[in-house]
Amino acid sequence: LGRGYTDEYHLTAMMRACPGTVEQRALVSRAELAGVKTDVPTFTFLLSGLRLEGRMEEAEALQREMARLGIEPNQFTDRVLGRTAEELSRQRTSELGRLLKTREVSRAWELFDGLLKRGHADEHHLTTMLKACPGSEEQRALVSRAEAAGLAADTFTYNLLLGKLCVEGRAEDAEALHTEMAQRGIEPDDYTAKVLGANPEEVLSKQCTAQLGRLLKAGETSKAWELFNGLLDRGHADEYHLTTMLKACLSSEKQRVLVQRAEEAGVTTTLPTYNLLLGRLRVEGRSEEAERLQREMAQRGI
Repeated sequence: LGRGYTDEYHLTAMMRACPGTVEQRALVSRAELAGVKTDVPTFTFLLSGLRLEGRMEEAEALQREMARLGIEPNQFTDRVLGRTAEELSRQRTSELGRLLKTREVSRAWELFDGLLKRGHADEHHLTTMLKACPGSEEQRALVSRAEAAGLAADTFTYNLLLGKLCVEGRAEDAEALHTEMAQRGIEPDDYTAKVLGANPEEVLSKQCTAQLGRLLKAGETSKAWELFNGLLDRGHADEYHLTTMLKACLSSEKQRVLVQRAEEAGVTTTLPTYNLLLGRLRVEGRSEEAERLQREMAQRGI
């Protein structure tokens, strides 16, 4: 751009690197000042971004600017402008999901907050962002903020809230939320029944174990410990959760401390726990301690 060799192809390529339309518009202005001729590709790109962000008035103003400049829309422009409200909703949901998947969390929140502020957020967007909340308290705060902005929360939202509460072992809060659903006339579905059904403990144990595993795999160790400690404090931790977190301990000493803490909180330890402890002791070359642990297993009838 500084040496006068940039064209519209280069410009539209770099527009994809801009976090939002505000930055895109600034880039286009800078390119035009440097002598780059902008045509329908640039304007179509801007239109698509503005509509994605729910900036409908700005998109209409840009269309008028195109007409004033004599820039004729092409088939891609028509496709962008022809997207229905439902198609735009799906596009926004997809973009939020993509940003979260690539760990561009701040950009996802910026997009969602903009949609909420401009009245274009819906429950699909809300439930996508609920998954980005670290805990149930943050989820409830987000739902309250969305409802205050006029978004109607339905079964999907409540199912996510119920699931998170149950995963955290907040049984009383989950029951209160279920009562709230009934009071607000929100019909439960199959997932609601699964969470609150005949074998909730088994279902929730599996969910908690899976969530702990996902957090550890994603490198979010502090969140995994926060979840586990909460389950332990509220009496909902079991051996599956314990053995998952034992794998996050860096030494056999830390593993033994964790096992002792879990047992004091009421967790029953059996063969899986002892196998993990034995494995780590032998890896560390602590043969005598491994032999003592075997004798302890025999004494406890394991």
